[in-house]
Amino acid sequence: MEELAWPWLLTLVFWAGIIVIVIALAISGFRPRPSTRSVPVANLGVVTIHPRFRRRLRQYRVLIIVGLVLCLAAVVAGAFVAARTVATTSITPETKNRDIVLCLDVSGSMAGLDSAILETFETLAADFTGERVGLVIFDGSPLQVFPLTTDYDTVSDQLERVSRGVGGGSFDHGTSVGGGISIIGDGVAGCLLQFDRLDEPRSRTVILGTDYRSADDPMISTTETTALAVARNITIHGLNPAHRASRRESASFEADVRATGGLYFTTGNESASAQAIEDIVAGVVADEATAVKEAPIRITTDVPDRSIWIFVAVTFAALGVMWRVRL
Repeated sequence: MEELAWPWLLTLVFWAGIIVIVIALAISGFRPRPSTRSVPVANLGVVTIHPRFRRRLRQYRVLIIVGLVLCLAAVVAGAFVAARTVATTSITPETKNRDIVLCLDVSGSMAGLDSAILETFETLAADFTGERVGLVIFDGSPLQVFPLTTDYDTVSDQLERVSRGVGGGSFDHGTSVGGGISIIGDGVAGCLLQFDRLDEPRSRTVILGTDYRSADDPMISTTETTALAVARNITIHGLNPAHRASRRESASFEADVRATGGLYFTTGNESASAQAIEDIVAGVVADEATAVKEAPIRITTDVPDRSIWIFVAVTFAALGVMWRVRL
């Protein structure tokens, strides 16, 4: 629907025009009358009654009227331009009821694999349509890179930035608060706390890439984080590049993931990590999702083209008429 952003300008221009006309008439009414003395011209009556003279006089008067009308039209068109013709629409955005948090251990033991995970996830996220995505990285402490969002341009930029950082062998900005290293429980807890809208029926998924080995004592244990995930109906899918069946950490990691209803992958190389990410995302997206309507958004767009072209056309036409009658 098209409307005027500043409709009061039309009223202002109208009354301004009336005032200018009244002032002009008043000035012309008080102007001193010319002297009654005249200069005699022979045979003037013959000229004034000549058909060609009368035709020219009629043309002159018509041109004067047309010029005045065009000037008035130019003023009105200019008022419409100044009042800003805009088109307004109202949209109700929809998001899918899926939330996915990518949770990555960026400690030294994960070097080389995080980059592959991030690059694969970036490729897959480009095809998302309404899913909210977030990223948390951790070592001694969790760091939220970006919260759950549907701004996929930002998602792509941030994933690429972090991928370059971990690909270079180090990305510890904000992940070593307190001086600890590779604290799994605190890192996972930081990922679980990303989920909001807990009162809504949403699919909540954490993709956790870690070897599950803590080098320092955590404030919250992995047992407690698993219980929190189960209580909040959060599914954790695990990617373990250092899986050994004989290791206690590997067995604990797999058991905790299974307890939340998630899948457990052993990813000893980049191709395996990439394939695991693809399988997890495919499984998450395959689940039936309900579109959630967000608050309506009013969008206003300037559409001045028509008014501008009319203003330009009548202005040039008025100038042409005034030049023709030598005003």
